[in-house]
This record gives sequence, C-alpha cells and structure tokens, in this order.
Amino acid sequence: MKHILSSIIFSLLCCFFCNAQETNSVSNTIYKATYSKKKQTIQVYKSSTLKKHFTIINDAITDKNELDLSKGENHLVACYNEFDSSLYVIGANTNTGQKFIVHAKNPSEKWSKPVFLTNSRIGTDPSLFWDKDGACYLQCTSDNNIIQIVIDPITGEELSSFHYLTTGLDGHQIKNPCISLIGNNYFLIFLEDKKITTLKSDDIWGPFTVIPNNTCIYFQF
Repeated sequence: MKHILSSIIFSLLCCFFCNAQETNSVSNTIYKATYSKKKQTIQVYKSSTLKKHFTIINDAITDKNELDLSKGENHLVACYNEFDSSLYVIGANTNTGQKFIVHAKNPSEKWSKPVFLTNSRIGTDPSLFWDKDGACYLQCTSDNNIIQIVIDPITGEELSSFHYLTTGLDGHQIKNPCISLIGNNYFLIFLEDKKITTLKSDDIWGPFTVIPNNTCIYFQF
C-alpha cells in the first residue's frame, strides 16, 4: 500500500511541478495535456513510458473562437475513460472563469468542441473520476472546501447535487483535488500549504478519514 500511494503522489508531483498540465496513463501509453502560450491552444502529448520523451500528437483546441485561453492561468487535467475508450481534458481559465471539457476517441485525430460548465460553485481546479459502474464524478474546490458532483462529461449536465467531501486538515488553502480507486478504497488527494494530503474512504461520497503519516511535502520552483 505504501508503494502504491507513493506512485500516486509521484504522478501528482509531475502535475504540480509543471504549470497547468497533468499526465494520465493508458496501458503502456502516457498522455499529457498542456497549454501552449505561443499557439494559444491545448497541446496533447504522448509517450510510451515515463523514461522517454513526450511527443506532440495533436491540439485539443483548434478554434480560438470556441475557447480563449490567451489570458490568465489554465489548469488542465487529462483523464482517460475506459468505459468509452476516450481521453478527456477538463480545464479552467482563471481570467475568464470558464470551465470546460473536451474529449476524443483517438487523441491524434479530431477532438470534440468544448462543453462549458456554468455552475459558479465549480472552482478553478476541477478533475474527473470514473467509478466502477461508469458514473463520472467531478471534484473541485469551492470556498476552500472540496466538493463533488456526478456529471455527464460529454454534455456537461449535472446529474446530482453537490456534496462536500472535506475542508482539509489545517485550514490552509486547498488545491488540485482528485480521487483514485485502489481495490475497494477511494483515496482523495489534494494539495494544501506545500503538502500533498491523502484521505481514505470505502465510499465515493465519504466520509474520508485521515491516513497516518499521510502527507508529503513538495517544493515548487
């Protein structure tokens, strides 16, 4: 278990060290989405292993009239859905406040038009998680709490009410929440005050409880 959690934390560190990007592995392929300031688009990369260099395979946003990412910071998360064999990128722009989702069956080919998430309670760091039954859950911050909702990632339709998961451990600002499933346990992972914190539950809605020695200090530079 300690080794598994260390692997999860390492994956998250890859996201925190590199501004506005996250990796997501599919079998032996690793995908990454990042914002290109020069092209003002979301670029999608892939690699066969973590040891090899990432190569650009496509742009997830090609029409700037559909989504303007030129100002502010862009938080992006790449998520693979094994139920429909598609790669999703969920993102948020801190300047416009827009939150959006795009997806593609084949990331090297045409991507969908962005679907916008208009609920003001969704914070600037949303992520997606698909449970064992195929239901899609969105986690995000709202008023320094982590909240969760069931959504349709293709249409953006909200399929449940918001549910509070945690207010954190020490009262500091919470960022970048996400959920991972290992066996029958759900792990809620988030950043607060230069620490990566992991909480555990046997239910997707919680309650999430503290794991002893569950924090990892990171340095951002």
